[in-house]
Amino acid sequence: MNKRKKEQFAVITGASTGIGRAIAKQLGDRGYYLLLLGKSIDGMKQTLNGYSGEIFIVDLKKKKEIFSVCRKIKGKYPQINVLANVAGVYHNQSRAFADIPYEKYSHVQLQEIMSVNLEAPMILCHELLTHMPRNGKVINISGTFESGAKGWLPYYLAKKGVEDFTIGLAQEVADKKIQVNCISPSDTKTEGYEKYFPEYAKDDICLQPSEVAKIAEFLTTADSKIISGQIITVKRY
Repeated sequence: MNKRKKEQFAVITGASTGIGRAIAKQLGDRGYYLLLLGKSIDGMKQTLNGYSGEIFIVDLKKKKEIFSVCRKIKGKYPQINVLANVAGVYHNQSRAFADIPYEKYSHVQLQEIMSVNLEAPMILCHELLTHMPRNGKVINISGTFESGAKGWLPYYLAKKGVEDFTIGLAQEVADKKIQVNCISPSDTKTEGYEKYFPEYAKDDICLQPSEVAKIAEFLTTADSKIISGQIITVKRY
């Protein structure tokens, strides 16, 4: 028997920083072979340091690149045991997409937010579910919006779409015993959050990426009969 068939493989998007990196390290500590997807090769190299795995450079707003990387993964690896859709866009290089009236968003911003936050997880699931065995795990990341949607409407809509997608997909794959859940963390002290919201990036009010990662790890061990199709809200206070 091919020894590789006994390995556990985890695909993780947004793995170069923040929550994606924390989930990758948590699963790496559990012995998973990590398949990291993202744009920052340096960031993903730092994440992968000391763990077994492979890095795939992919721009998640480009559908052709997503289809291409899925073909590579399915052609090279016997199965995908965990798919963690973590990548999200809420800023560009100069500013956060916050406190912006909806009509002031550019077409490019709207497309990028919806593509990366919602369409990419849908496409990845569509392409990789056929490569996932019974008891496989899909873990999506959304986010809480305690102040509502004003100023964040595209990001808010995309993340709420991820939650609805989670519920519907869990129903779709229930007969295959594939577990689909979504973690909805409140403000989390990632590198991006510290950069764009320094006044709020405080340990006493923000989650740490490692706290979200521990919940993701728990979901990789939970029985699909007990928990699937759930939106798990996590708050510091």
